Amino acid sequence: QGLGLWPLASRAHLKHSCLPNASRSFLGDLLILRTCRDIKKGEQITIAHVIPSHPLSERRAGLAQPPGTPCDCAFCESEAKEGSQMRQRRVDLVLRVKELSERAPPHRLRTDASMDETNSIPTDVVREVAKEVSKICDELEATYSQPGSISPRFPLLEPLSYLFSCYLYLGPESTEEGIRVNARYFAALGFEFEYTSADDRRGGDMILRRHGFYEPLIV
Repeated sequence: QGLGLWPLASRAHLKHSCLPNASRSFLGDLLILRTCRDIKKGEQITIAHVIPSHPLSERRAGLAQPPGTPCDCAFCESEAKEGSQMRQRRVDLVLRVKELSERAPPHRLRTDASMDETNSIPTDVVREVAKEVSKICDELEATYSQPGSISPRFPLLEPLSYLFSCYLYLGPESTEEGIRVNARYFAALGFEFEYTSADDRRGGDMILRRHGFYEPLIV
């Protein structure tokens, strides 16, 4: 491990936003700054100085450290208006999913686990858990009034990832449900797609109309 200093890509030169239009990555001693979405002429380039998926209080605490970087992005404003009770409501819903997942632990929802009867989970149990988790995801979604492009549904990501694992475990019969969960994952981060149908059996096209927040699991 080593340390590096890139003055032109520091806080002093790049403004913070919890919904940045650019992101930083590293390749050895090379810092790569690339856009996350289309940037209009004259628009300031922004990066995240803190982890946007962290709670509002943690983000503000991190930004308060010297030299101090206040955030006035739409995401912070939206969460502040919602209040602590609503944010706690989301935390409680995610905890309910974790409790339900104890009946079908994530580490046992491997696609090859069904080949080993001693380690497999009955499909009816996984199906029932998936049904309950899906309801909780709907409840989580209902706690938001702003679109995902303004207020990303970060608390929804872990439940959706678990739900996808359930559908993957259940096999081909749940392929459609799995695809829908993946679409919800992207929508929770503010991505918007347009779907077009085709005249033949090859299917239609999926066109990206708006980029969302590029969290680490999105390549």
